[in-house]
Amino acid sequence: MNFEKLKFRKLFNEKVLGHTTGFLLAIAVLSPLMIWRGSVHCQATLAIAIEIERWDEALSIDPSNELANSERSKHQIKRGKDIDFLEDALTHLYQSSDSGSSTEELGDIFASGNIKLAKAYSKAGEVKLAEDALMKAQTHDASDRDLSDAKRFVAKACVESAVSLAQDGRNSAAVMVAKKGMGYDADVKIPAIVLEVLASDAVAQFKLSGAAQYRDAAVTAI
Repeated sequence: MNFEKLKFRKLFNEKVLGHTTGFLLAIAVLSPLMIWRGSVHCQATLAIAIEIERWDEALSIDPSNELANSERSKHQIKRGKDIDFLEDALTHLYQSSDSGSSTEELGDIFASGNIKLAKAYSKAGEVKLAEDALMKAQTHDASDRDLSDAKRFVAKACVESAVSLAQDGRNSAAVMVAKKGMGYDADVKIPAIVLEVLASDAVAQFKLSGAAQYRDAAVTAI
C-alpha cells in the first residue's frame, strides 16, 4: 500500500515539475517578444505624438526626448507670463541645449523667455532675480526695444524697493537701490520719500567732498 502511494506521489511530482518547467520556458521565450512589441508600440505612439505636436503626451512616453522638451518649452515661453511657468520652460530649454541642441538656434527663445521673466520678477518685487534675468536676456542678444521695455519694469521695482527701505529707515540701502533704478530708466518716477533720502545723501556727500556733482544732485533732488 505504501509503495503504491509513493509511486503515485512520484508520478504526480514529475508531472507538476514538467508543467512548471514548460511554463517557465514559455515565459523565458515570450517575455523578450512581449517587451519588444511593447517597445515598438511605445516608439510608434511617441512618433505620432511628435508628428502632431502633442509634446506633453510625447514626454509622458519619453521624458528625456530632446525635441519634445525643446518644443514644449518654446510654446510655454511664447504664451507664458507666470514665474513658475517660465522658470520651468527655461530650465527644460537650457537642459535641451546642454544635451546637444544648438544654443544659437534657441537664442531668440532664450532672450524672449528671460525678458518675460525679468518683467514677472519685477512685478513680484524680486529685484535681484529680475536683474539676473535681464542680464541673461542681454547675453542672448535680446533686441534693444525688448531690453528697454524690461529695464523700465526693473527700474520701477527698484524704486518700489527703495520706498520700502526708506520707510524702514534704511536710507543708505534706499539710496543705493533708487540709484540703480534710475540707471535702468532715467525717467522712472521717484516718490517724495525717496527724493528726500536722495537729497539728504547728496547733501551729506557734498559736505564731505565739496564735489560739484553732489551739490547738483542735491539741488535736483530738492
